Amino acid sequence: MKHQAKAVLWVDDEAELLEPHRMFLRDKGFEVETATNADDAAELVRRRPFDLVLLDEQMPGTRGLESFAELRDIDPTLQVVMVTKSEEDSTLTEALGSDIAGYLVKPVSPRQVYALVARMLEGPRIRQQAIARSFVDRFRAMQNESLRDLDWRGWIDRYLELVQWDLDLTSANEMGLHDSLQGLFPDLRREFASFMAQAYPAWLKDLEGDRPPLSIDIVQEFLLPVSPGHIVQLARRLHAALKEQILAVHPSTFKDEVQLIFDAVKMNYELLGNQIGHIHWHLVPRRADDPAPRMPAWTVEHAPRRLTAAETAERIAQIRGQLGV
Repeated sequence: MKHQAKAVLWVDDEAELLEPHRMFLRDKGFEVETATNADDAAELVRRRPFDLVLLDEQMPGTRGLESFAELRDIDPTLQVVMVTKSEEDSTLTEALGSDIAGYLVKPVSPRQVYALVARMLEGPRIRQQAIARSFVDRFRAMQNESLRDLDWRGWIDRYLELVQWDLDLTSANEMGLHDSLQGLFPDLRREFASFMAQAYPAWLKDLEGDRPPLSIDIVQEFLLPVSPGHIVQLARRLHAALKEQILAVHPSTFKDEVQLIFDAVKMNYELLGNQIGHIHWHLVPRRADDPAPRMPAWTVEHAPRRLTAAETAERIAQIRGQLGV
């Protein structure tokens, strides 16, 4: 299907001097109409839609910014680029404050004008085409790649890649290619299920081996390295939220009962500290190496340093002290 030319309206009282610029735009596939004053420009916009207006700021009679307001009243979605000889900051500030889509300072070359017009009008289509071409090439490659060669890191990378393609194709409105992407998932699910059936028992059998983070790693590798202040802050926020909910339901006559509930919650702080210690010493396997080597690539940057046994005990004591338990 032939691409429909985008329509540009150029409003300038020196229209004859800009003919080389208009010819250049036409040669690049744009439809260009001209107007020499604000009134004619408004009439043209009423008659037909334009994708972009290049509007001279310093025309006799109506100023460009005044004309801009009138054009936007006619077509609220119209994109307008201000073209002016003025380099004063006040003019630029006023133009940008008026929701102008772009700003050009004369003199400008035909190629400068084309670059701005193409970026504003053809940019989304060009990006869409680039995404489509890139996906088609990658799609062919993925069809020929063996999923059985992926380790657990490879599966994470593949999943992240597919999620990104899903977002990119959807934003580009390439729904046909998006359907092709979805067609990969049945084989991916089968292969991943087969991989997990073999790999998961091996990870449990050798916890010191090469494996991804599992549920038994959450406390020591993700919770305990967090600042005690952050943990206390979270606990207190939960406590405050509970108090607010109770007071919203119970009248003031139940003040004593509410206080009893608060005391029970405070006792749970101590239980929290005990459970952290219990999980740390009895469930979490000791590892001599840093957790980062088996983290997904996108978490390595934020991977916390693993605490020693002494640091863990000190951290739990700090949490208890700040909670007052």
